[in-house]
Amino acid sequence: MDMNRIEAVKQFVSKNKYNIVLLFIYFIITTITMFHHEIWRDEAQVWCLTRDLNFLEIFNTSRIEGHPFLWYLIVTPFSKLGVNVFSLQIISLIFVFVSVVYFVFKSPFSNFFKTIFVLSAGMLYYLPIITRNYALIPLFLFILAEAYPQRTSKPWNYTILLILLSQTHILMLGFCAILFILFGIEKLKECIENKNYKKLIPPLILAVYFLVMLLLFYSVPGENKIITNYTNRGYSISNTIMTFMYTYWNLVAYIPILTLILYFSFFVILFRLFVLDKKMFLTFFGGFVYIIAVLNKFWFGGIPYQKVFIPFLILVFCLWVIKNNNLNNSVFAKEKLLKFTVSILFIISFITSYGSVGMDIKYNFSGAKQLSEYIRKNLNSEDTFIIIGLPYTFTTLSAYIPDKKLYLYQTGKYLTFYNFNKEDTQATAGFPEESKYYIVQNNYELKEDMGFQKVFSTQKENLSGIMEQEVFSIYKKENLQLN
Repeated sequence: MDMNRIEAVKQFVSKNKYNIVLLFIYFIITTITMFHHEIWRDEAQVWCLTRDLNFLEIFNTSRIEGHPFLWYLIVTPFSKLGVNVFSLQIISLIFVFVSVVYFVFKSPFSNFFKTIFVLSAGMLYYLPIITRNYALIPLFLFILAEAYPQRTSKPWNYTILLILLSQTHILMLGFCAILFILFGIEKLKECIENKNYKKLIPPLILAVYFLVMLLLFYSVPGENKIITNYTNRGYSISNTIMTFMYTYWNLVAYIPILTLILYFSFFVILFRLFVLDKKMFLTFFGGFVYIIAVLNKFWFGGIPYQKVFIPFLILVFCLWVIKNNNLNNSVFAKEKLLKFTVSILFIISFITSYGSVGMDIKYNFSGAKQLSEYIRKNLNSEDTFIIIGLPYTFTTLSAYIPDKKLYLYQTGKYLTFYNFNKEDTQATAGFPEESKYYIVQNNYELKEDMGFQKVFSTQKENLSGIMEQEVFSIYKKENLQLN
């Protein structure tokens, strides 16, 4: 390395000391947490189905699960190669870490905001550690925010980024569709003024793309039996919004005053966005309404933290664009109320992030890894295990011990992953009488007077669900004459 390069590196480090320290802290915390995190059924599901299905089957299954194809496409080469499922966690962390690096060095925000955002619960834990397709969102979103000012001069780059971002998660489709509509209107005005209709090609391609996406996912509610079972649960929009808000704060149930602060912050943000930039107001508000509508119509149970964090990522995108648009004047600098309310949102998330990290380090997220390690050490000569419980929860075992057969007692079929469109994934097989070990969920118990002996139970604290669905026990039975 010549002296000029050494000097350039020194200047870069000197200029970016704060950013480098922040990234170092982020990398250390997320890496330590990743090694302590046990994957659970939602994470393992993608790994197992991409491992066991062909390309067309993977595409159709991802569609029925209500997810675009991109995450499945990224995971497939690794699952097909038969590498350890831990590589799934590495993929997730890499995507989010790269997005954090991009944000720290490219975003126009202050060091204070960079810190509370990067070390918020979403960016520090829920996106990089819980290995789902949400991990793809920040990178493409931040690149799109930086590319937004050049959308008319570089329309193809903008088009590709919109397609990639919309492929990260179904909840991003509404946001991307709004940006597409605004982009299409801009290009149409430009074409009318310049009489150059070739400039309409990028928005026309986007129009065809979003139409195809609509057709692909239109029939999903009728094909996905989980959605079908929960569609008529009777939740109201207001109920969904309240659940959404409570989930984000994580403290509202215990400190009611935070509810008022939350709503006040939300309306302040909407009002100031409307004043500063009508397009970004429409983008944020429309994206948020779309997310609430989808969750209200198709989601069931509580709303996961990853889903709740998406609108706040969209908010960062809108603020990024507005701030870039006002770099040469003091309009944004005078927005003290907006800055204050946005800061409150991420300060609360910043405070709660360390509880999430600490809990995952201290307790099992799922008992599947602990159970799999016990099987490897003590029962590795066994080939087949009879499982009793909800089939979806055992997908994690299939990811951790792919060489073992998991026979689902309730259906009389072998399980590798859970199919949302069908009852099972394999044809009916005879009862595996050679097996003498049963794996059951925590809420099942096999009696000693029936000849069962409990040989192992996983740690009872389980973070993946309040019903402790992924707390497992192993029972041994010598006499298998059950018929």
